[in-house]
Amino acid sequence: MNPHFKHKLWKWIGLWGMLVIGYLAGIMAFFGARAFRITSFADVLGIAIFPLLALATAVIGPLSIVCFALYLFRVQGGTPVAVCSLTLGTLLIYGALIWCVRLWAKAESPLARWLGRIGALCYSTLSTYCLLYIVSHM
Repeated sequence: MNPHFKHKLWKWIGLWGMLVIGYLAGIMAFFGARAFRITSFADVLGIAIFPLLALATAVIGPLSIVCFALYLFRVQGGTPVAVCSLTLGTLLIYGALIWCVRLWAKAESPLARWLGRIGALCYSTLSTYCLLYIVSHM
């Protein structure tokens, strides 16, 4: 295998790992110690697909963050403020995420790569917590 490809593969696997760790941290922050009680086979399957759930949560994270902010400020759904906030907020957050990931992918410095991974971890934790909060209060 090409060493350059191997380096890039491990770089992206490391980022995905940080998304999974952030997802687990968000679940622990929301549910506490009872988050990982295994009582059935379905619970085992749920834990087995954590990497995919973390990726899905990271993809819909900007929407959940904006919905969380709208819920905190008691903005009613369907109003012009809600529609504009959802549209502009998600576009701005997606744009910022794409910009940050592109900068991280081009970074050669180990410090910059680690800061990017820590940023991904914090983003994943925040998006997971916001999504769980919105789902539990709707």
